Amino acid sequence: MLIKPKCEEKLGDNYIFGAKTECQANELLCKPIFKEFWHGFCANSGDIEFSSTKDFVFKVGNVKALPISQNGFVLEVTKDGISLTASDDKNLIYGFFALLERIRPICTKKGEERFSIECCNVCDYGKIKVRMLHLCVFPETPLNFLKKILRTAAFLRYTHVIIEFWGTLEFDCLKELSWKEAFTKEQVKPILNEAKELGLELVPMFNHWGHAAGSSISVGKHVVLDQNLSLAPLFSNSGWEWNIANPEVVKLQDDIRRELIDLFGEGEYFHIGCDEAFSAKTEEEFTAVVEYINSIVEKLEKHGRKAIMWGDMLLHKEVLDLKAGNNYYLFSPSKEIQKIFINKLTRSVIIADWQYNAVNYPLETSVYFKENGFEVLACPWDRSDENIKIISETVKNNDLLGVIHTTWNTLESQNGARRMASAAAAYWQEDSEVVSLEWARVELSAVMRKIDFPNGDYINSGWKRKFL
Repeated sequence: MLIKPKCEEKLGDNYIFGAKTECQANELLCKPIFKEFWHGFCANSGDIEFSSTKDFVFKVGNVKALPISQNGFVLEVTKDGISLTASDDKNLIYGFFALLERIRPICTKKGEERFSIECCNVCDYGKIKVRMLHLCVFPETPLNFLKKILRTAAFLRYTHVIIEFWGTLEFDCLKELSWKEAFTKEQVKPILNEAKELGLELVPMFNHWGHAAGSSISVGKHVVLDQNLSLAPLFSNSGWEWNIANPEVVKLQDDIRRELIDLFGEGEYFHIGCDEAFSAKTEEEFTAVVEYINSIVEKLEKHGRKAIMWGDMLLHKEVLDLKAGNNYYLFSPSKEIQKIFINKLTRSVIIADWQYNAVNYPLETSVYFKENGFEVLACPWDRSDENIKIISETVKNNDLLGVIHTTWNTLESQNGARRMASAAAAYWQEDSEVVSLEWARVELSAVMRKIDFPNGDYINSGWKRKFL
């Protein structure tokens, strides 16, 4: 089991059931995707039928619904049945996933199917309220992989997934925003809808300042200019930043946000990027940037969304009193320009503080943003257990908004997906211990084949399409 519960009491018996299970459940569980998950955890040999109720419960057999006094879920399994009660819709789904992990097949022979769940009492809730995952959709990313990772993220109890299309989504407002290999909205929409059924809130992302190339700077590709060089006035001379002084850019980005919001549907957040932008040098240029960001935040508020932005361009080491000995990413050109950001940037924007090399507690940059009136999402990557642990501890101990676990180009790698899984435990549990990668590797593969059965296809099995 990937995530250990806050409390669990073993009752010394087993609930035994067969090929067909009938249950009473909240209507949000009465969907084909949850039937599919049950079928997978029953080794593709057991099925479930739901009868709907408005209560946040899941009940099988003769077991009373348990009372719940706080956020989270309580699960009781006896030899007579199952009772799951939750405080809300998301925790009901988390409790259902916790139940699925406890199913063990005894016999899968046709007509003799039997399964067991160890009798227990479980009480659990997430320590960090907002647990985001950041996913990049590259031209090399197949749609079935995106679907698989979104299913896995839901199962790992991430609350939100930020999806950033790197030239891989067709836009109506400018065809050069996507490569010819890009996905249509019609291809992406069913995958997004399924993820939302699994309890995830999806966050659209489009970088409004740096990273305007829609590709990594290290590979020299530019999704727009490599297709149409005459669009150069939309960008800085290098092409790396958007030319926000150009009214055409302002209108284009307005259109991009509207299209993404329409595609993603209801949600609370929009990530506007704004990292690693190096062309601006003067205080006047940075003042214009701050004013532009503030205008975007205001426009998003009219859509009912809060803006998230990366925090690296807002920080300069000479302003911060740094003592933890961490190697921080601080890209503000001067302490005077940092003061412009801190003094003029609206506090309605949420700062995503990515600090991948920090290994000593506390994460001082996130505390600094919090002390200066910002809501903060602290952001680890898969660099080390220490990085994930100290960021998780900083969030919990300083009442920060939450975390964004970033994956970038390493998700489909030896450690990427299993680090996503091992870190999920640190974000959920009371302590911030990171599950070992070896344990996560074994447990994650067991889960993934049950929630997205690959039907014996080598390429679609696991989380990596290659042997090593």
